[in-house]
Order: sequence, then structure tokens, then C-alpha cells
Amino acid sequence: YIVIDTSPIGLVPDAYAIIEHSDMCLFVIRCMQTNKSFCKQTLEQMREVVRLLAAEPGTLIFLFGGRGQQATALSGWESLSPDIQSVAGRFSLREELSLMAHLDLMLSMDSANMHLASLVGTRVISVWGSTTPACGFLGWGQQEADALCLHLSCQPCTIGGSNNCRKGTYDCLRNLTPSDIVHKISTLNLYP
Repeated sequence: YIVIDTSPIGLVPDAYAIIEHSDMCLFVIRCMQTNKSFCKQTLEQMREVVRLLAAEPGTLIFLFGGRGQQATALSGWESLSPDIQSVAGRFSLREELSLMAHLDLMLSMDSANMHLASLVGTRVISVWGSTTPACGFLGWGQQEADALCLHLSCQPCTIGGSNNCRKGTYDCLRNLTPSDIVHKISTLNLYP
């Protein structure tokens, strides 16, 4: 395996020159760098989004995440509906990418899963907090219209995932409600 590190604002010219010789282009981002209380609140909001989406007839939801605490938390969400399945920590990266390639839609924070789904050509509704698509982190081939970002005067407050909100409010995500996210998805006409 060969990993080539490029700038955080997108692929640089030398990466474009070698991409045709690559089997896979993988964006790797920093993990576990966000304030824990902020993560807990965001997780609770996303749990509500999953609950609301699962109520739509014909919706099958796969939950992606890492091993350990993420897998434990997400497996608990399976009790919300028989149409929710956590795959967190159960598959190899190759298997997760294969599953992502067959999704109608990926809902993801500005995170690795957004980039992984993008690499396999799956449309992503992305949720943005401390960073914004204007920072250059939108998934490969994704549309900014599919990025849910409040564009507050304090956004972006970080480029690389700061541990703290300067205002102490995390309004960038607190004011983006589960209903807002579900509404965006409902406008896509994915349901028969």
C-alpha cells in the first residue's frame, strides 16, 4: 500500500498526475478530535434523525462507524426500528465501500464517511458544523446544494476540527434540527 498525503484543501497537481495509476484515492481525516460533550449532543440529534427517517415506509438504514464505543452506541439504535442495521465495526473497509456504493443516499457529518461514500459515487447529504464546504472539504463530486450548513457569521471557526466553540454555544449544529435534516432528504423524492 502507498499513501500519498495531499493538502487539506483538495488534491494538488502532483496527485492529479498519479491518480490514474491508483487503485483507490482515500481521504483520511482526524478522528476523535472533537469536544466530547459536543459529540454527545450531536449523536443524540442524529439518533433522532435516524428515528424520523426509519418511520418512512420502505426506508432501510445502515449505520456506519468505528469499532468500540461507536459500534456499541450505534448498535443500540437498532432498537428504534427493524429497518435500522448497524454495520459499525463489523466489516472491512472494502466491504463498507461496497455497501456504500449500493446506497441511494448517504447522510453524514463532514467526516470520513462523507468522503468514502463520495469515492464510490454515492450522493451525500452532508451536515456541517465548525467547518464549511467553502473550506474545501466537500466530498469528491458532491454538490454544495446537498451540504447542510447554516453559514453563521462564526463559521468556519476551524479548518481542522477545533475542540472548542469560541462562543461556547455550538449554534452551528444546535440550530440545525433533526427536522431540518429530514426535510432536506424528503425533498429528494427518494421515496416511491
